[in-house]
Amino acid sequence: MCSLAVCRADIVNDEVFHFVTKEDGLSGESVSRIMPDHLGRMWLATSDGVSLYNGKRIVTFKPGGEGTYVFELCESEDHTIYAATGKGIFAKRKGEADFRQIHPEIGKAETILAFKGKLYAGNREGFHVFDEKGSRVITVGATQMGVENGVRDIKADAKGNVWFLSRYALNSYVPQTGKYRSYVIAEKMPKGAALSRLAIWKDKFFIGTKNNGLFVYSLKSHAAPRPISGVGNIITFLQATSHGEVTVATDGSGAFLLDANTAKIKEMYYVKGDRKHRLPSDAIYCFVKDVHGVNWFGFFRFGMSYTYYKAPIFQRYHFGDFTTEGLNVRSFYIGNQVKIIGTNEGLYYVDEARKMMKLIPMEQLLGAHIITNILFYKGQYYIGTYDGGLLILNPQTFAVSRIPGEPLLTTATIASLDVSRDGKLWIGTSEGVFVWNGEGHIMRYTENNSRLCGGVTTVRFDNKGNGWACSQGISLYVAATQTFENAHFPKGFFNTEVNLGCVRGHQGLMFFPKQTQIFYTNPAMTRFGQLEMPNEFVGSKCYGFLDDMKGYYWIATDQGLYRLNYQMQDLQHFGYGEGLMCQFINSDGIHMDAKGNVWVATSNGLMRVNRQALESWLRHNPYHIALYDIRRGSDLMEYALEDHANDEHRISIRWNILSEKLSFRILLQDYARQYGRLYQYKMEGDEVWRSVSDGKDVEITHLWPGIHHLKVRLAGAPATERTYQITVLPSWLAILELIILIAAIILLLMWRNYHKNTQVLLDERNEIEGALMEIEQEKAEMEVQQDLENESLESDVEETIGKATTTKYARVKVDEKEFADIVERMKAYIEEKQCYINPDLKMSDLAEVLGLSSSKLSQVFSLYVKENYYEFINRYRLEEFKRLIAEGEYKKYTLTALSEKCGFKKSSFFSTFRRVEGMTPTEYLKAQNIKL
Repeated sequence: MCSLAVCRADIVNDEVFHFVTKEDGLSGESVSRIMPDHLGRMWLATSDGVSLYNGKRIVTFKPGGEGTYVFELCESEDHTIYAATGKGIFAKRKGEADFRQIHPEIGKAETILAFKGKLYAGNREGFHVFDEKGSRVITVGATQMGVENGVRDIKADAKGNVWFLSRYALNSYVPQTGKYRSYVIAEKMPKGAALSRLAIWKDKFFIGTKNNGLFVYSLKSHAAPRPISGVGNIITFLQATSHGEVTVATDGSGAFLLDANTAKIKEMYYVKGDRKHRLPSDAIYCFVKDVHGVNWFGFFRFGMSYTYYKAPIFQRYHFGDFTTEGLNVRSFYIGNQVKIIGTNEGLYYVDEARKMMKLIPMEQLLGAHIITNILFYKGQYYIGTYDGGLLILNPQTFAVSRIPGEPLLTTATIASLDVSRDGKLWIGTSEGVFVWNGEGHIMRYTENNSRLCGGVTTVRFDNKGNGWACSQGISLYVAATQTFENAHFPKGFFNTEVNLGCVRGHQGLMFFPKQTQIFYTNPAMTRFGQLEMPNEFVGSKCYGFLDDMKGYYWIATDQGLYRLNYQMQDLQHFGYGEGLMCQFINSDGIHMDAKGNVWVATSNGLMRVNRQALESWLRHNPYHIALYDIRRGSDLMEYALEDHANDEHRISIRWNILSEKLSFRILLQDYARQYGRLYQYKMEGDEVWRSVSDGKDVEITHLWPGIHHLKVRLAGAPATERTYQITVLPSWLAILELIILIAAIILLLMWRNYHKNTQVLLDERNEIEGALMEIEQEKAEMEVQQDLENESLESDVEETIGKATTTKYARVKVDEKEFADIVERMKAYIEEKQCYINPDLKMSDLAEVLGLSSSKLSQVFSLYVKENYYEFINRYRLEEFKRLIAEGEYKKYTLTALSEKCGFKKSSFFSTFRRVEGMTPTEYLKAQNIKL
């Protein structure tokens, strides 16, 4: 490799070239090969690995590890990428994340080709063929180790044969038979010529050498290879394009584009080239012209560059050798044969019929510098200027003159020119409106003699012959009365808006653009309002507006040129990628000629819309839409998965109650300047496309499990549309949660069913219990009566015993403090342990717990509590019963069962309840509004 040639040009991205270097992420400084794949991405073989470039992002690979030089790349029919490197052959198969070494017996490979199911490689050992049967090495030299065996380039021809260059010979290989043939052509070339590069066009072979330049050879003539002069000595790359051209890269002499049929140089790219052909270095290792006309250059140490793609939708006006490229066009006039173009340099007058172009420089424009309007009127051209009044151009003599007798028209700013129905020229200026009949009479309207107020920005006549004058509001010139009016505008009209423009539209509508707003009305002012601008226009300023009368509005903004239909839909954006190669469109710079062609005045020439190319672009676009920087949730998708998503148009995300957020960016891989570009997307079922600016994230959320379809495209370009299938799958956690949820629902349903059945049973129980209650109460009353009789008997006994006891305890001295302490301890124990729910609880049990004798506790009940033991303990049981009733336990148990839970025995419950509460349990429940 030779050192960097001549001098270094500054690497600056401009409107022609885009540069990518190691600083931008390339894996190596030098780029030896550039190869497009089936998706339109560019693979770069560098001095330190492989880089993949999509126009926005670079992905790097290191086959063979750090420092491995990659000589060449190729792609097979099954989309495997092969790399020939200084450490052997590596392959990255479809769906795999990285390269892996194959055929390790090859220690170094300098060239490689995948063709019709076979892989061919070349190195110093010879020509290698790999297929499903194995491998084969073909040597063409006299000895196996001779330098003449070295293979530097391999190409396939249109007939299916494979050709390879060895040091001295051009060799052919027939894949079907495995036979090969050598044509030793070096002996017919300058002494010491070493063949190195090959390109095939029809029956011609372009052969580059390492030291003797470029030659063209034909097998039919068997003549000596013919040298091609002017392309340098060291040929580093050759490519025959499908358009009949050959690209030539050299080490030290730049790059060349040849006509493949004549072998003549068409273009040259080098350090000292013009703006379209200037490169940062003449040491070029690769020059590829892709099928869309984009030129790709690989440099020694300067990375790579490419020319921006541009669709032929906009054509820059030129005539003969004259071109408007580079001219800042401020205004223009388009006639049938005559074009007048106002620029910062002056007026360009082009008469295509007379095949002439003449420049009227600024020095001849009577002090004017900025041209605002050009109008043909009565055989002459009237030129409105910003700083030099109104000029008249004679197309025969090219003399420039003024309207006589009106000095104000020599200095005023001319804002608009229009002709009324009666054939008069209306001139809107900073000094009011002037009306000129072309013969001498001139009339001036100002705020002193009309409804005008201040300087006039526009005067335009509608299809009724009335004139709309815009200044500090709108004034209407009524042709019938020949007067200005501004008092008869309907309520809600926009007549108070200031500094409006005015443009004629379809169905007689008049449009009034003003920066971010566009108003409209019909001549009768019965239909008026404001166009509802799409969200994409928020914050953009309108510099020009045109109704093309064919269903579309054209709007020039600081973000480029847009086209929308009359429903303000089908938004299309036009910028660099569509051929509108300029920094901006000048104010009021969109007009339509008599044939319906749309013309645009830009900072880089006068452009015309090629409608045929536009319609073709809408129907067919050769580039691929791709998604990049895809994120599932917060995780950036790995390259291999992203590659698979774009190849298969499928993306899967997880669902866990809610779906993962899917975010991505959209890119049309046409390698155009992306400034101002808009993309659109919508989910299946959506009616409206949503727009997103280039480089901005799209976020998709709240998708249910299942299959969904996402559509993406360049805004308003149906041919670029691509559909992605988004599959939302439940995560393992979601599946577990779903199982738990289903189990919970089943349990809930079982509980509800159980509760319902239990309630039915309780209702039936309560009905039965209600019927049995009276019987039970009658039986209880009988038992109570029997108890009363027994108590009467016992009372007599107790009275006798009581007398004895009284006599017995008469001598016992009552210790109030001691007895109170015993009662307090007893109550505390009973309430804490709830021992009263034990139906077999005896006084002796309490005495034992309290550390007392039964007789001592009996004294406490008799002398202090004044109540016997059973009355005392049953009161606790009764309160427990009432508590359970209040808590609704009667719904689960019968009254008898509920009393037994409280420690009552059936025989004592009813009697105790009636004696203490003065009513039966049933009566008590009714008093509490409780229905059994």
